[in-house]
Amino acid sequence: MKKMYTTKAWKAIILLLGLQLWAGSAMAQAPANDECGGAITLIPASGATCTATVTGSELNATMSAHTPSCSFGASNDVWYSFTATATTHKIQLSNVHTNNPDVFNYYYFLTIYSGNCTGLAEMACSSFYKPASSPSAGNLAISGLSIGQTYYIQVAGGNGYDINYNAVSNMIAFEVCVSTPPPPPANDACNGAITLVPSNDLACTAPVAGSTLNATTSYPTPSCYFGVANDVWYSFTATATTHRVQLSNVLPNNPNAFYYDYFLTVYSGNCGSLTEMACDNAQEPGSAPSSKNLTAGGLTIGQTYYIRVTSGAGYDNNFYWIENNIGFEVCVGMAPPPPANDECAGAIPVMGANTVITGDNTDATSSMPQNSCSSSSQPNDVWFTFTPAATGDMIIDINELNVDAVAEIFSGSCGALSSIDCIDYGFPWTVPVTANTTYYLRVYDYFGDGAGTFDITFGGTVLPVTGGKLSGTTRNGRAFLTWSTFTEQNNKGFVVQRSADGKDFHNAGWVKSNAAQGNSTQALNYVFSDPEALVATAYYRLQQTDIDGRTTTSNTIQLAPGNAASFMLTAAPNPVKDRLMIMIQGEQKPGASLSVIDLTGKTLKTQPVTGSETAVDMSALPGGLYFARYQDDSRCQTIKISKQ
Repeated sequence: MKKMYTTKAWKAIILLLGLQLWAGSAMAQAPANDECGGAITLIPASGATCTATVTGSELNATMSAHTPSCSFGASNDVWYSFTATATTHKIQLSNVHTNNPDVFNYYYFLTIYSGNCTGLAEMACSSFYKPASSPSAGNLAISGLSIGQTYYIQVAGGNGYDINYNAVSNMIAFEVCVSTPPPPPANDACNGAITLVPSNDLACTAPVAGSTLNATTSYPTPSCYFGVANDVWYSFTATATTHRVQLSNVLPNNPNAFYYDYFLTVYSGNCGSLTEMACDNAQEPGSAPSSKNLTAGGLTIGQTYYIRVTSGAGYDNNFYWIENNIGFEVCVGMAPPPPANDECAGAIPVMGANTVITGDNTDATSSMPQNSCSSSSQPNDVWFTFTPAATGDMIIDINELNVDAVAEIFSGSCGALSSIDCIDYGFPWTVPVTANTTYYLRVYDYFGDGAGTFDITFGGTVLPVTGGKLSGTTRNGRAFLTWSTFTEQNNKGFVVQRSADGKDFHNAGWVKSNAAQGNSTQALNYVFSDPEALVATAYYRLQQTDIDGRTTTSNTIQLAPGNAASFMLTAAPNPVKDRLMIMIQGEQKPGASLSVIDLTGKTLKTQPVTGSETAVDMSALPGGLYFARYQDDSRCQTIKISKQ
C-alpha cells in the first residue's frame, strides 16, 4: 500500500529540502587566495602613497604549509603577489581589524617571499601585536628586489585574546597595497658603509649624523637583537687595538614611541663574510635623547671594521608595538684605559670581614658574556677577590647609587672560573663559603651602560630583614618614601637618611618596625613623609637597625622637586627565581588585577592587586621571558619579566 502524504507534510518536506540545499550552498568556502597558487595580484604604486588598496579577509581561510619565521600562534593566511617595479617596495596593511567582538588584543604577521609557489624563499617577516579597540596598521619594507621579478606576500592572522587574556578565535580583515618608498639611505647595506675617521683622543671631534628612516633590514640579524629592525652601516680603519663606537643624540622618529629599542654592532671581515665582534642593545624612553657606547678590543691596526646601527620596535604608552626609526650621531674614538681590576687577573683583594671597598666600573670592558641575572650582552665588569678564613656565610652588600649592580661569584682560578651564583637585586647577599678557598666577585651594570662608583661591604653575618627597594615620589613639594619587607627578624626599625650630594647623609626621621616584637614572615609596607620641604635635589636611603644594634643600608634614590607622582610598574627581582614583587606607583582604579602572560600571549595566571605591592609566585614557571600585565577599569600597562 502506497504511503500517502498530506499537503501539510509535503510542505514540511519541501521546506527541509530547501534548508538542506541552502545549507550546502552556504557551507564555509575558503577565499580564492587561500593558497599561494591563488595569490591576488597587486600593482605597486609609483610613490610612497598607495593609490589603490585591495580589501582582504581571512574569514574561512586555512593555514598554509609555509609558516612565517616570525610567527607564533599563526592560524590562517591569504596570499598576494606583485611584480617589482623598483629595487625597494613597502607592503602596507591598513584598517586591520578582527572579526570577533570578544577579542581585546591580537597578533598578525606579514611575510615576503621570492621564488615560486612550489619553491618559496622567505625574504622578510614582521609580527604585530595590536589592541582591538581601533583599526591598526602594519608595514614591511624590502630591498634588493629584481625589477620584473614576481614576489609573494603572506598575510597571516594570529592568536586573539579576550580582556582576561584567554585565547579566543580571531580572523582579521584588512586593506593591503604595495608602495614604492623613497630610496633607502646610501649606507642601507654593508657595501655602502659610510667611512668614519677615528678621533685620536677620547672625545669624538666629528660626529656624523645618521638615520634609519627608509632603511631596510639586513641579514643575519645581530645576536643581541629583538623586534622589528631597519639598519644603516658605517666603517672605520683601526688606528689602535681598541676603539669605542659612540652613538649620541639618539631619538625616535615616531612621536608616539613611549619606549623604543635600538642596537649597536661591530663586525670584522668584509661585507660578503662578516664576523660579529661586539653587540649591545638599548631600550630607552622616547622623551629625551639617549646614547650608547660600544667598545671593541683586539683590533688590528690598519684593518677595516664595520658598524651596524639598527632601529628596533617602538612601544606606545600601553606597550603595544608601533613602527619606529631613529635619528642619531655616530663617531669612533679612542677607548679610555679601563680600571685596574677590569679583568679577573687584576681583581682587587678584600682583606678581612666588615671591609668596605669603593668600586668603579667607569670605562670597564666586558671580560666574558653576561649571566642569567642580566640583560646586557656587553657587561662592563670589574673584579674583586677574597679568601675566607672560616667556613660560613659571606655577606656582600652593594650600594647602587650610580650602577644597577649585578654581582656574580666564582670559585676556581682566573683561567678556569666556575660560576656559583649571581644576583641583581636583594642586597645584602648571603653566599655560603668554605674556609681557605679563593673566590672571585664580578660586578657590572644590569644594562651594561651604567657606570660609576659603588660601595661594596663584605661582612660575616647576614642581617635578618629581606625586602624591596626604597622608592619615592614628590607631592606638593615634599618627599614621600615607600618600601616593604618580605620577612623580618629582630627588626627594630628604620632610620631615614637624607643627603644633598649623595655622599654626606643625615638622619631625617625614624620609622618603627611594623612587625610584632620585630618578627614577621608576612610582607609589610612602610611609608615616610619628609617634614622638610624639598627645594632642591635630595638623596634618600634607609638604615635598617635590628634589636642587637646591627645595621644595613638600603639602595639610594634621588628626588627632585619636580618628580611628580605618575603611574609606573616595577618588578623585583627581575630576573626572578621564585617570588616576584610587582610595585605599583600611582592611582589604582577599581577592578585592578595582575596577569602573567607568556610570549604566545597565553595568560598563565591572574590575581587581584593587593595594594602598592603585590607578590606573584613564579616558582612553577619554566625559565624564559614573560609579561606582567596590570589592568583596571581605565588603565592597562605591561612590563617584561625574565624568569631564571
